Amino acid sequence: MPTPARIGLAVAGGYVLGRTKKMRFALTLAGFMAGRRMTGPGGPVRRTVDQLSGSPEFEQLRGQLSGAGRDVLLKVTASQLGKVTDRIEGATGSADEKPPTPRRRASSGSGRGGRNG
Repeated sequence: MPTPARIGLAVAGGYVLGRTKKMRFALTLAGFMAGRRMTGPGGPVRRTVDQLSGSPEFEQLRGQLSGAGRDVLLKVTASQLGKVTDRIEGATGSADEKPPTPRRRASSGSGRGGRNG
């Protein structure tokens, strides 16, 4: 589709969406179309990533970031497992203790909650 036709279609679509007060949908659609253009096979984002992927500095940075991410993941996992272990120990520790013996209430009268016949 030629560029002038695309522009005309976009303007007409924007007009219709604006007249029907569908601004959120119009902005979502515009963002989607712009994103496809930026990240497509010949888009600037794809070209930049292709250029960076061949750089030795990029590979070094990737290695450092993955190492740092791995360290953070291990620390968080160890912390969460420690919390779970503490909760389990707390639950089993209270189960090992002897429960208190229940006291009996002194009954008064016929056993019907204090009512008489």
